[in-house]
Amino acid sequence: MMSRASLYILIVLILGRIHEIFKVLAPLRPVLLVGGVCVVSTLLASSAKRQPALAHREVRLVLAMGALAFMFLPFGVWPSGSLQYLMRSSWEFVLLVLVIALAVDPAAIRGTVMAALTGEGLLGLFTLASVAPAIAQGHAGMRASASAMFDSNDVAMMMVLTLPLAALGAVAFRGARRFIAAGVAAICVLATVATVSRGGLVGLAVVSALLVYRLRSVGGRLLIGMVIALLLAAAPSGYWNRMGTIFSSSGTDYDERGVATRVEVWQRGLDLFLRNPVTGVGIGQFENAAGALYGRNGGWRAAHNSFIQIAVELGILGLVLFIGLLSTSIRSVRQTQRAASKEPALRDLQWIAGAIEIALYGYVVVGLALSQAYASILYFLVGVAVALRLEVERRQRSLTLVHGTPGAFVEQGVPWWHPRPAGAA
Repeated sequence: MMSRASLYILIVLILGRIHEIFKVLAPLRPVLLVGGVCVVSTLLASSAKRQPALAHREVRLVLAMGALAFMFLPFGVWPSGSLQYLMRSSWEFVLLVLVIALAVDPAAIRGTVMAALTGEGLLGLFTLASVAPAIAQGHAGMRASASAMFDSNDVAMMMVLTLPLAALGAVAFRGARRFIAAGVAAICVLATVATVSRGGLVGLAVVSALLVYRLRSVGGRLLIGMVIALLLAAAPSGYWNRMGTIFSSSGTDYDERGVATRVEVWQRGLDLFLRNPVTGVGIGQFENAAGALYGRNGGWRAAHNSFIQIAVELGILGLVLFIGLLSTSIRSVRQTQRAASKEPALRDLQWIAGAIEIALYGYVVVGLALSQAYASILYFLVGVAVALRLEVERRQRSLTLVHGTPGAFVEQGVPWWHPRPAGAA
């Protein structure tokens, strides 16, 4: 089906930035081309091959954030700049809607996961390749990156959030997909190290601990824990010297002062928020607002915190909507896991739900140090979380039709993973 195939290609392009890695593709505008094909083919597809996407609470929360950004344009520091940023960021929303619309069955959900692993695996490989010549010449201090869109810290975030899908996929998949997922998991760890990102290391530690904790198999726990530990052990001494600056200063430069520099930026961000608590400074305008207010004394810096970024740019209501989006998505995947633990037909989705949950926790951790409130991978994860919840609801409806209202799982309107009321048949 054209719509599903184009969705997979679009995921690879948006998450992996393949058109930036292979610059010959850039003039072809592949995201616009493939995205247009996917949107049109989805609209033309029969109702059995797509599902309504705009009625779900996660989509409404994102739409509300977009509406706030548009409504508050006149109050921002650079209205036309905010409008341009809003238009560029619309692809994240398109990706969210398309994932929900086309992930109509377990096979499609697994397909979106494999597409994400493919894109991120390629991004990680080219990230590693970007520093290979320097390492071969003895210059091990270079920070890796492979995309004009993502700097080293951004690549580290992408790798950290992909790791749960890759690691659990390596356990759950069979055949060639298992080896692909295992390879991507190793690439994620190595590329995170190659970026020399301190926030990436913190996120990697949290995600790795959650992976080891969540795995039921003792062998799986030992295997994943040992592989991650061995890959980290391969990091050069210069890497660990930089990681040591997270809580201690090694010099006077911005990157040498550890967490103190981030605290200063966060304090300025809170100051900006208190100056514009309702309307914000405009989407995408944190750096311009900070530069206008502080100039050379700490201005023109990113927020280095996704929550402060949202609060400063979209105001308090935008922050509430953003937190609601994260909490709703986490609740969806937790519900899917509870349902899958009781229904064998959903077991194949249980690991995907668990991986998405860990990735969302990883986003919260890494997001405390990066300005990634509008990151494409976040909205991909949200889209998959919605698709998982809808699959559970479809299964619930089918079981109700088969067994009848008094039967196996629930009364009408009550999720079938909840206990039945006392006295129910």
